[in-house]
Amino acid sequence: MLTQKINDPDMLCPSVVESETLKRSSEVALIRGTDGSNVLNGTASTDSIYGFGGGDYIYGNGGNDLIYAGIGDDWAYGGIGNDKIYGEDGIDNLYGEAGNDSLNGDAGNDYLDGGSGNDVLNGGDGNDRVIGGLGADKLRGNAGDDRLDGGNDTSQDIFYAVPTATGTAGVDTIINFKDNQDKINLGPVLSWYDLDTNYNGRLDNGDYNVYDQAGKTTIYTGYAAGFYGNQQIIVQGDPYLTASDFMFV
Repeated sequence: MLTQKINDPDMLCPSVVESETLKRSSEVALIRGTDGSNVLNGTASTDSIYGFGGGDYIYGNGGNDLIYAGIGDDWAYGGIGNDKIYGEDGIDNLYGEAGNDSLNGDAGNDYLDGGSGNDVLNGGDGNDRVIGGLGADKLRGNAGDDRLDGGNDTSQDIFYAVPTATGTAGVDTIINFKDNQDKINLGPVLSWYDLDTNYNGRLDNGDYNVYDQAGKTTIYTGYAAGFYGNQQIIVQGDPYLTASDFMFV
């Protein structure tokens, strides 16, 4: 176990510790790992933690922490407080835990869990699993085939699935969507009438860009926006989506 204080010049050199556990004292505002695998522990106050390379385990603990996991397959836990966590490259597992957190998977097939609080979750590139947990959360899969789970609570979650002109392939699956509570934001390119093409007030097989089958609704957002048809949203467990379930901003 190595403890470094704020006036320790070695704190600025990430190569000092390789595959060690670093635990900072209460005076330290900055914790830096190495290109190896580290266990980095924050404190009850606000920390800035940088994992750099290697498969790191990072614990923000208390305070409003800023965590950059770095390159590698990392595990990062925000702890109590309003934390910002960036997975960067690699297959990362990010947990916001308690507080209003911002989690960003970046590149790789990542797992994001906001925990309790009103969280903002961005999967980034790759096939990600994004879980809002308790609270009013905002979930974005971004590029890739993502699975977005708002959680089974009474708060309003917003799922972002904005089609792009580049036609980047991607199938986002939304689970635990709650009627008359949660929203799917498709951005300003679309309107409700781009989806409800038969004007019956709900999405079903009579609509040009919708495939409705038992237990789920598939929306081809690329075609609906006049782009490419390989962009899709699958809403599981909700076969009767109406205009009140969507946002277009």
